[in-house]
Amino acid sequence: MTHLRTCGAAAVLLLLAAGNLIAAEIAVGPGKPFPRTEDALARAQSGDTILVYPQAGGAAYTKPAVYVTKSRITFKAAAPGVALSGKGYNYSGSGSVPRAIFQFNPGADGCVLDGFDLSGAHNDSHNGAGVRINQANDVTVRNCTIHDNDMGIMSSGDGTPRTAAGQLIESCLIHSNGNLADPGYNHNLYLGGTSVTLIGCEVRSSLTGHNVKSRAHLTVVAACYIHDSSNREFDLVDAKGDTTARESNAFLAGNVIVKAPRCEGNRGVIHFGQDGGSEHDGTLTLLQNTIVTPYVSPVVALDAAKARAFLQNNIIWDAGSGQRGQVLVDFGKAGKDAVKGTSNWAAAGFAADVARLDLARVYVAKSGQAPPFVNAAKGDYCLARADPTIIDVGEALDAAMLAPLAAMSGKLSRDGAQDASAGHGIGGPAAAGATSGPAGPILYQYKPPLAREDRPARGKPDLGAYEFAGDGPLEILVSVVKTTPADLASSEILITLRNRSDADLNLDRRLLRSIMLVEVTDKDGNVVTCRRFLRLFGAGPSNALRSHGFRVGRLRRRAAPPVATPRGPVGAEECGQVTSGTRRTEQA
Repeated sequence: MTHLRTCGAAAVLLLLAAGNLIAAEIAVGPGKPFPRTEDALARAQSGDTILVYPQAGGAAYTKPAVYVTKSRITFKAAAPGVALSGKGYNYSGSGSVPRAIFQFNPGADGCVLDGFDLSGAHNDSHNGAGVRINQANDVTVRNCTIHDNDMGIMSSGDGTPRTAAGQLIESCLIHSNGNLADPGYNHNLYLGGTSVTLIGCEVRSSLTGHNVKSRAHLTVVAACYIHDSSNREFDLVDAKGDTTARESNAFLAGNVIVKAPRCEGNRGVIHFGQDGGSEHDGTLTLLQNTIVTPYVSPVVALDAAKARAFLQNNIIWDAGSGQRGQVLVDFGKAGKDAVKGTSNWAAAGFAADVARLDLARVYVAKSGQAPPFVNAAKGDYCLARADPTIIDVGEALDAAMLAPLAAMSGKLSRDGAQDASAGHGIGGPAAAGATSGPAGPILYQYKPPLAREDRPARGKPDLGAYEFAGDGPLEILVSVVKTTPADLASSEILITLRNRSDADLNLDRRLLRSIMLVEVTDKDGNVVTCRRFLRLFGAGPSNALRSHGFRVGRLRRRAAPPVATPRGPVGAEECGQVTSGTRRTEQA
């Protein structure tokens, strides 16, 4: 095949400097130069993209076995969800036969797999996988659906910091992997090596094992929806070299983690420690998660002497079960002093266990009290309304705490594009002491389906996986009796706050914090843009408003039209100018 390469002046300079050919795009599929991905890979060079087109009628490519040893190859589906089925093939791992539909071996650093549907990988050892990362660094799996294999994704290193670093699994749906012939030993994700990050993914319904099992030195899971495992949601255990080294940590932030209502296996949520006899020297950090379990089995189980746990700004709910005697943390051989944290919300059933732990500022709910989720039965764990036990009561976040997310931010997709200059991911050689990423702390929340979004920063954080978006949109109706901005502080003002159901709202500081702009109309119909009085409103309820000369009540619509106000922080600016016959919009 002839590689078609177009070189501009800059590209020619790059060619002369690097001594490499310009990257090519190689097409696979019906009527394309190559019928199968394996054939295209044999001709590909480092930096090339193999673009795989759908087959007629969406039929799957059968028995694919892609064994990768070349670096920086991108395998991309030309349309979302191009299907590859391993049904009927034995992914034995013998010689150059992979143990997965796609296997990335030593030398395959920097490869990307994007947009495929992978299923049907099995072998006689019951560990055939959709994807296997075998000691390769900086491998990214993105926008893939991986299901009905022995294992969803497997990865491993050699026990040193040089291998399986910077693994990134982004915006993937991984479900229903396992094998009934070997129950409990195959999982949706079975990870290892130096470092792995899972972000913007949904992982659910493991067939017999855990949703996420990891022996990696560093495991980061952020803005994901992990739920309905047949065993634990997370099993974060030991491996000689990887977890015996100091600071073998797991960082779980901004996730929704939900136990199945009829879990038949291990009903614990997160296990951090060991199952193979090696030490696990590190800290499990749970930050801004929403965790739902109706069971008495521990939310967190520590069972290594050097294992530690830190919990901050989480919601832990019992799914309305009313279960008594629930266990928040079973510290085991790690000891009570290994458990620290602050500012968490726990269901009533956790009361006794919370009392024995050294945790600051835990709100223990009353019997039957539930967080105001939008629709937990349908998996929507956003907050539907302002709850004073949840809103604005979290502990402030700092950059050091969120360093694992900042270190990997450069590798995340931006409109489908990856920053190729990112180097190794979290924990990889280039990430030591990493300070890359946007200024200030970074935190994400899960955005269904299969995406992440920046978590809004509005003062002190709310508890749980989602920041409260506001009880809105809010409408502010305002009329001013006097005409000049200087007189506003003593003017009589009529105010109505309405939500979507057009119900009057109390003048609550937590609601008013989201107001950016109010248009004030004087008696002549001129618009005065003013925010000075919002600070007065924030002082307290309506009696405080009256003390500043305001009259609070209902305003008829004909007196001033409703103004839809965007959400955001309240500003502290002075009043704007009076502008006759126009609307003036300012950003707070």
